[in-house]
Amino acid sequence: LGDARASGEGILRAPQKVEADERVAQLERQLAQKELALAALEQEKRSLRSEVRSLQNQVQELRGSIRVFCRIRPPRGGTEAAAAAPGNGFGVKAEGSRSVCLKKPPGDRRHDFNFDRVFNQQAGQRDLFEEVGPLLPGILEGIHVCIFAYGQTGAGKTYTLAGQAGSSKTPSIQGIQDLAIGDLLRLAQESFEVRLTALEIYNESIQE
Repeated sequence: LGDARASGEGILRAPQKVEADERVAQLERQLAQKELALAALEQEKRSLRSEVRSLQNQVQELRGSIRVFCRIRPPRGGTEAAAAAPGNGFGVKAEGSRSVCLKKPPGDRRHDFNFDRVFNQQAGQRDLFEEVGPLLPGILEGIHVCIFAYGQTGAGKTYTLAGQAGSSKTPSIQGIQDLAIGDLLRLAQESFEVRLTALEIYNESIQE
């Protein structure tokens, strides 16, 4: 009786096993198809990304390998704010996105300067970074990029590059270098090893 019962259970389980094996084979075939489709999408993604980078590089070459921007710092207050107040005729003013007008006494002398891009007093860090961001993908392809700020003491060089630490009353503001590093790490996280070295030249001395 025991052998007959075991034989009957084996007969009942056989169709279930066949059905399970067929289901496993079907799922394996579906998985293989999905993997092939995923590989094709990854290849298309790499191809499109390469084309985008090539076009970006062409745009940068057309715009010039060396570009000079001018950022106008807001007045700090006191006599400086009074001198730059509207209606007095003196001070610096952005005239469009590529021209700056400087007026100063005596005689309300006017000096005009042209740049590749001019940022007025209301421009924020993100506005500047929009000009820097398109350069970053080229770095991963071996293109050397240098961004530096030049100006007299108090012109806002450190603020532009390094930003400003926050306080209990004001939030922190990221500088161009922090925004650029963050974007580079995001772009390079897939297949690059990143090492960062920072140094500062201050009062003609190098500080790492």
